[in-house]
This record gives sequence, C-alpha cells and structure tokens, in this order.
Amino acid sequence: MFKVLLTIFTALFLVTAYTAEVIQVTNPETKIIGKNVRYFKDDTKNISLNEAVQLSNSGAFEVCSKDVFATPSSPSAHWFTFTVKSSIKDELWINVVNQGFNSINFYLLNEEVNVLDSVKTGAELPNETRARKSKTFWFNLFQEGESGERTVFLQIQFSGILEVPILMGGYEELVEVEDESELYAILFMGGLLVMLLYNGFLAFFTKDVVYVYYTGYILFMLIITTHVNNYPIMPTFFGAYFTYQFLFVWISPGAIFIAMFIIRYLELDKFARKSALTIRAFAAFSFLVGMSNLFIPSAYLTNIYQVSAVLLLVICMVVGYQQWIKGHKRAKFYSIGWTINIISVLVYMAVSNGLLPYNSLSRNSMYFGVFCELVIFSIALAERLNELKNEQILLNRRLEVVNENLVVSNESLDSFNYHVSHDLKTVLNNSNALTRMIRKYNLKKDHDKVEEIAEKLIGVTQNGVETVQSFLSLSTINALNQTNELEEINIEEEIKAIILLNGLEGQIDVSIIKNELETILIHRKAFQSIFMNLFTNTIKFNKQSPQAKIEFLKIGDFIQFIYKDNGIGIDLTKNKMEVFAPFKRIKGDIKAEGSGVGMYLVKRMVENYGGSIELQSKLNEGVKFIVTLPKLQEKRSLN
Repeated sequence: MFKVLLTIFTALFLVTAYTAEVIQVTNPETKIIGKNVRYFKDDTKNISLNEAVQLSNSGAFEVCSKDVFATPSSPSAHWFTFTVKSSIKDELWINVVNQGFNSINFYLLNEEVNVLDSVKTGAELPNETRARKSKTFWFNLFQEGESGERTVFLQIQFSGILEVPILMGGYEELVEVEDESELYAILFMGGLLVMLLYNGFLAFFTKDVVYVYYTGYILFMLIITTHVNNYPIMPTFFGAYFTYQFLFVWISPGAIFIAMFIIRYLELDKFARKSALTIRAFAAFSFLVGMSNLFIPSAYLTNIYQVSAVLLLVICMVVGYQQWIKGHKRAKFYSIGWTINIISVLVYMAVSNGLLPYNSLSRNSMYFGVFCELVIFSIALAERLNELKNEQILLNRRLEVVNENLVVSNESLDSFNYHVSHDLKTVLNNSNALTRMIRKYNLKKDHDKVEEIAEKLIGVTQNGVETVQSFLSLSTINALNQTNELEEINIEEEIKAIILLNGLEGQIDVSIIKNELETILIHRKAFQSIFMNLFTNTIKFNKQSPQAKIEFLKIGDFIQFIYKDNGIGIDLTKNKMEVFAPFKRIKGDIKAEGSGVGMYLVKRMVENYGGSIELQSKLNEGVKFIVTLPKLQEKRSLN
C-alpha cells in the first residue's frame, strides 16, 4: 500500500513540477508567453521530435522563469514547448522575434500528439521557407474558426546570445506590433542617413580626417544597430551566409572607427598619449577577436567579443570624462553622448540576457541611445567647425597684424641699419683720429694732452659699445619670443643685481618706496633690460645727482611698475611721439650719446606681454613711467 501511495505522489509531483500552465487564449491581443514555455538544452543537436516529446513528458524540460528566454552563446541546440488552448474565432499566430537564428524548426501537435504542421526555416534559408514574408519567424497555430488545444515544439540553433522572445496573438495584432518596430528602424535609418551624408559632405570639402572617421562610425552604427534590432541590412549586399557565419568579421572594424574618431576628436595624441594608447590597444583587441571569426565559429566568440566591446566603450567613456574634468571643451558633448550610448547598449544587453523586462521601448533602446548620441556628436562637430572657423578668422587677423608689424619692422630695420652703420663709422673715424693725436702728443711727451685725448677716446668707444648693445638688445627680444622660460624673481634682489653687475653703483641712487609684489613671474632678461634702460636714461639726462624711486603695485588682475626720477624731464608737447620711436634722439640742454632705441625696446617688451607703458613729464621735473602688465599665471612666451 505504501509503495502505491509513493508512486502516486511521485507522479503528481512530476506533473506539477514539470508541466507548464496551458495558455488560455480568449482574445487576439498580443502577449509575451515566455513564462508559459519550457525548454531543454540539446548538446548533441541530434534529438528528434519524438525524443523531444518523450523528454517533455518525462519532465526533462525546465520551466522558463522570465518573459523572454535568454542564455549565453553556445553551440548547442535548444528545444522549446508550450501548449495553447484557443477559444477565439480569429487566426492565432506566434512571432519568434529574432531574425538571426541559424535554424528554427516548428512542429504543431494536436491533443493526440499527431503532427498537424511543421516548418523548417532559418536566417540562411530562402524566404520561401517562412510562413510570412518577414525578417522574424511567424508560425500559424489556429486558422480562422479553429479552436481546441495544441502543443508547439521549437528547435532553435543560434551562434549568438540566444534570446527567444515569443509573441502570441491575432494576425492583425502581431502585424501592428511589427509595424511599430519597423517604424523605429525606418526613422532611425533615415536620421542616420542624413547625418551620414552631412558628415560625408564635410569630410569631402574640409579634408579633415575626423569627419572621415565619424562618417565610418555612423555607417557601422547604422548597420550594427539595425541588425541587432531585427532589421538586417548586410544580407541584402553580402548574402545571408557571410552575414551570419562571419558576424564578427564585419562588425569588428567598427571598433577601429570608434577609436580613431575619439582619439582625433579629443586630440588625445596631443593632450593624453597614454589614454590614446589604451584606446588603441582595446580597439585592436576587439578587432582581432572579430577577425578570428574567420577561423572560429561565432558561437565560441560571442561572449568574449561582447566583453571586449563593453570594455572599449567603458574605456572611451572614462577617457572622455577625464578630459572634461581637465577642461577640454570638446569632451563635454562627447562624454554626454557617449554615456547615453553606453546606457542604451547596457539596456539592450540586459533585455537580451533576460535581466530587464522585454517591451517595445526596452528592446529598441539602442535606436534611441545611438540616435541621441550621434545627434549630440554631430552638434559637437558642428561646434568644432565653428571653432575652426573662428580660429581661422583670428589667425587671419593675427596675420594682418603680423604683416603690418613686418612692414614697420622692415622700415625700422632699414633705419636701424643706417643709424648703426653711421654711428659705428663715426666711432671708428673718431677713434682713429684720437689715436693719431695720442701718438702725436706722446712723441712730444705732452702727457696732460695724451690723458685728455684718452678720456675722449674712452667716451667714443663707450658710445660704440652702447650702439652695439642696442643691436644685441633687439636680438634679445627676438630670442625671448622663442622661449617659454618665465622665472619667478625677487624684485629687490634683481634691482640690486642690475645696478651691481652693470657698474652703476655711485652713479644713481635707486629706492623702492613701495613693494606689494615681492616676486614676479617674468623673463629675467626682459626685466633687466627694462630697468637698465630706465636707469641709464636717468643718469644721462640729469643735471643733479641721479635719483629714481620705484613702486611695485597690485591692481586687480594686473601689476604695475611706477618709475620716477629727478632728471631734466621732457617737453611732451613737442616730443611725446618721439620718446618711444626707434632711432629718435630728443634734443635738449644735455647732449648725451645714444642709439635712440632704448625706450623703443622697453615699449616693445611691455606690449609683448600684453601690457602698456605711459609717460608723464614736464621740463625740469623729471619723468614718470607707469608700466602696467597682466599677471602671468602660467609659463608662456612673448607673442
């Protein structure tokens, strides 16, 4: 008695444990029937229909716990079964919404387990094998007016992630759902084709390689996104066999376009070489995995290729945010667009693997994500085009200024050559004459006269030294224009050094009456040249004991030097324009030797820093120079 009860209990347990609920159809509305489906993994790929029925009856099939069955890629076949009881008069159909199955065999059985219908079809087989001309797989369960209970068996082989969304409903209702999905595809393709043509046009006319990479990227995203969303384009051009057997061979070049576009757009080779190298490495790895599909079946590569693609996307996103944080202007649009893209890809993968609910919005998430990303990228590239245009305008303006300055410089150079040659010739002639006089009076042993003439000779040669020094000072400015070596110098120590190293001790009394800066970031040679010229002018043009007072001030985002001396002053009503002109010597009570380029050099150096120099003076009241410079926060060269 106990054995009989145990047998009955075991049988009841098996029935309740391994029998999925019969699907009751009372209206033609579309529904996903994943949780009513049972499945079995066939590693041999040789199980027949009869064997599958027996395995189903013995409880070997497992009940699907999700709306959509999904499992990682494997070379195995999978069997699916479910039972339907229809009480509607309309036709009843199922649509297995995945266009990429290598093969799908459909069997329809009645209550007596007799085969009512069977269909053998697949992605690589002719469209004539399908019950309806569609990119997915439709099968009829009940004709109009038929009712009763029927069981379906499906045998599916697929080399990718096996995602089996089974929609059931009336014919018209399923058509409506499919039309909605195709509408998404058509809108997506139309939008991307517009962007493809627009960026291809820019690539052709601008000759900018970034648009070439971006056009290639758009093309691949168009092909790949529509393919994974059941709207394949590749079979039309390359045939079903190549499209599905060598899936990763034609997908993998997309990684190269992604990498090259990002590296070029964000200028990573210039600003972040390690990041550029990392992106290239991950792109190369993804590409090599894809190319190995020439020798290794897709079923064995799907999982590793999916990982390599996700890693590349994540690395590109991280690099984008790094550049954004560092202040790269273009990285903002890129990072936002790329984030949207990754989210859409992750949603798609989660739906494909059964981790998120399957619906029209979630299943087509890549359409929305990729389209938004590409729109943002296109806006960013358009902004980049505006930047390049503005840069070109600025360069043209700078070129005009440079040309104007070049004209002035050439005129100044001609004048300078004339004055230098004239002054040096004068020095040499005077030196020669004085030397002859020294020899003459030396023979007469008139030592007083020799001493007098020697003093004059020293003055003449000193004037020659100053003339040469003026020429070298111009060269110093040109050298400063080519360097970016700013130095942080102590103002008081540097002023003392200028006086000491140039032998001005005892010739001028310099006092710093106010110093709000302590130190300054500037080219040392420029600082020395500015104050050396001011000191020598104070010494030359003075009837008293030369004195200079200096203030160093902070004025907002600027710094200011105020230099005031006790010299003879300048009549600005007559000589204002000549003070800073090259090779101009102001006539006055004191005849001082000079080349006439000192204050011209000072003005040039100040203006090359983006600053200004102002002169205030009256006769017999000294001069007051006010030099205003922007704070130099970074090491940059003179422009």
